[in-house]
Amino acid sequence: MTLIAILLSLWADRRFPDYVDLRQFSLFGLYARIAMRFGAPGSGSWLHYVLLTALPACVVMIVINIIGFFPPLDMLLWALALYLCLPSEPLGPRVEAYLQAIRSGSEEQAAQRAEALLESPAPTGDRARDEAVIRHLFSGTTLHVVSLFTWFFLLGIGGAFFYRLNWQLYHARASLLANRPALTRQVVYAMGLLSWVPARLLVLTYAVVGKFAPAMAARQQGEAAAGDRHTANHALAARSGLASVGFGADTLFDDEHVEAAWKRVVRAARALLVLAALITLYGWL
Repeated sequence: MTLIAILLSLWADRRFPDYVDLRQFSLFGLYARIAMRFGAPGSGSWLHYVLLTALPACVVMIVINIIGFFPPLDMLLWALALYLCLPSEPLGPRVEAYLQAIRSGSEEQAAQRAEALLESPAPTGDRARDEAVIRHLFSGTTLHVVSLFTWFFLLGIGGAFFYRLNWQLYHARASLLANRPALTRQVVYAMGLLSWVPARLLVLTYAVVGKFAPAMAARQQGEAAAGDRHTANHALAARSGLASVGFGADTLFDDEHVEAAWKRVVRAARALLVLAALITLYGWL
């Protein structure tokens, strides 16, 4: 049922892309501000961390276990929860829109599509922008989705929600966790741990579906210069993905490279689903 729930959530992700507010966890910010009123400012960071991550994850897990009193309903509730935890906008349509913008010759439209894809300001210049998009394809949303499903596969829906809430806090730490340095450090540390295994799983998958030796050799290269382990995990996945396709420092990136990178990401995703199916089948035997 775990695999079926994952497949249903991916189907819903493509079929119902419009529920952006729910999938952005818009109400979580209000809950976070209320939860952080417990205790004096600057103290009780572990209490706040539990209130913001572990407690909601446990509540969701308990509610689904109570409501899902028979297996098919349980599976549907898992799929719904995973659907809500996935990125608010599917990656595939954003990549296709970016490629169409490049081929239309509109620089302004390409920059807008790149920013929508990167969820941050895009670099100036065609080649720098294409390289940023390719790195994001190999490490950004892809690593996020792989991490979400990895923790769901290992710990159930509670693990998936725990990861998703940590991800939410990590990306909103500049606003939600302002003046909470201890709590910020805990969230950054937790995200580094939560993405460590999925990043290496992604590296292995890129190696299997692409050029094995270069992709695996990327693990031996220098760690990311940026400061936290989660950023280093993203950098590792990006290096491995680039190496698996044969891209190097001298590659002059263009739309064909973006398309090749996207095909490699899709191939890796299918390989991971096959692996999940084999593990599920082994569990049935």
